[in-house]
Amino acid sequence: MSIAYRKPSIEEQELWKSTALLLKGSERRCFMGRIVKLLGWGGQVFAEKTLGWNGCTIRKGQQEHSRGKSFEDLFTLRGRRRIEEKYSGPHKRDRG
Repeated sequence: MSIAYRKPSIEEQELWKSTALLLKGSERRCFMGRIVKLLGWGGQVFAEKTLGWNGCTIRKGQQEHSRGKSFEDLFTLRGRRRIEEKYSGPHKRDRG
């Protein structure tokens, strides 16, 4: 367990920001989690304020990194349902 973080140089901060922008999905979250773990205690708050990273994304990345497997991104469950899915089923009226 780390005691406290050391303040990274501006070059390191810029490298971390640009690397996070290049990565996508689980790779990006795991990268964020590793950086925060590297920073140690207080690193998550530092990453949120200085690097502009979302705290929930960082926590998810830390969990993925510690477990060794990524969460499934369920993009298909977002947004509106198709009209066929919405009106199919037993409540559908028979108009015949």
